[in-house]
Amino acid sequence: MKIVSVAGTKNTGKTALVTILVSELVRRGFRVGTVKHTHVKLDLEEKDTWKHREVGAQLVVGAGGEETFFITNESTDLEIATTTVSSHKSTR
Repeated sequence: MKIVSVAGTKNTGKTALVTILVSELVRRGFRVGTVKHTHVKLDLEEKDTWKHREVGAQLVVGAGGEETFFITNESTDLEIATTTVSSHKSTR
């Protein structure tokens, strides 16, 4: 696994750069994953996943359609997260 990091201050083109990089790497046949670091909560209050966590679930998985997401009640080491997710073999 190779890791590329893009960091910078707000509104400096990080997302634009990442989308160009991902698009090109996928075009070249690479399997690509991204991690978005944020300082805001990802789980919205009063939504079902929030309610599950509120009553004590330590892990919530949202799955449906073409997306799956995982929410835990703790910060997860990036290496553990990427190893866990990269072990999944996409059927697409």
